[in-house]
Amino acid sequence: MIIRVSGQFAQIMRLWMERYTIDSPSLGARVAALADRESLPIEQWRALLAEARELSQLPHTGLQIGSQVSLRHLGVLGYLVLNSETLVDALQTYQLGERRFYGINFCTLNREDTAFSLAWPDRLGEPNALFVQTALAALVSFLRQRFPLTFQLQWVALSEQPPEDVAAYEQFFGCPVK
Repeated sequence: MIIRVSGQFAQIMRLWMERYTIDSPSLGARVAALADRESLPIEQWRALLAEARELSQLPHTGLQIGSQVSLRHLGVLGYLVLNSETLVDALQTYQLGERRFYGINFCTLNREDTAFSLAWPDRLGEPNALFVQTALAALVSFLRQRFPLTFQLQWVALSEQPPEDVAAYEQFFGCPVK
């Protein structure tokens, strides 16, 4: 199974570096070189994320990076989600198009009474916690942009160890984090 991420994530990281004034010519050059690629191997993306976290010294670096996403980073999938009439349609569209971004379908979408749950079962283990954090932050950020009045999380459960700074996660997601 080959897992990859969209090369757009390198562009998102570049925006994060600019916004948070992360001064690393080495990381900046590598991210710039990868920003126009269609996809990146997961191992390469994990290494970039680990270096970014080390430079920022913040446990919630993935949230910061993922929050830089915008429609231009999501390509066809973004436009499909943008043209979804409801949040449920958007989540279903995301689930169908997820393979385009990662080379694999991670998420499961389930209806629970009047709410929906979107989950990423931990298929990759602890080394991918930062990857999942970044991807989840990107998805949440984009859905907030598209559905500012109706997108509201009730709770977030992370598959990795509980975050060191739960308050930062709860502030980002706007709900309890487990």
